[in-house]
Amino acid sequence: MENKNTVSIPLVDILSEMLNERVVMSGEDYVIFSNLKKIEKTKIDEALLIKAEKERVLSVPTQITKRQAALYLESIGLYDDLLVMLQGNKLTQIEWDCAANIFRSSPLINSLGQAFNLTPIEIDNMFVEASKL
Repeated sequence: MENKNTVSIPLVDILSEMLNERVVMSGEDYVIFSNLKKIEKTKIDEALLIKAEKERVLSVPTQITKRQAALYLESIGLYDDLLVMLQGNKLTQIEWDCAANIFRSSPLINSLGQAFNLTPIEIDNMFVEASKL
């Protein structure tokens, strides 16, 4: 189950959303459609940051196989820690044992994140990397 969620959002869409105005390209410039006023570089830079974060979030797989999860956790030295954590929580252990796929939004992943002090971005990155296995 390879990650095929790579997303590219047009910068004009981000600028339009930011400025609450329709933005279009005019030559090399981004302009407001209604008055053709050129968008300032600082706004474009801000929009580029928003674009990158939105694309990152949208590119995270919503699920990976249990095999991918196990192989990835083993590769970063957390698989044994996961097994210890599962012994302490019967519901989480059942969820892991019975799962064919691991969903990014699952309680299991939330428990794993809390147990290992992982940020949401770190978990997202783990899903992206695991999806490559």
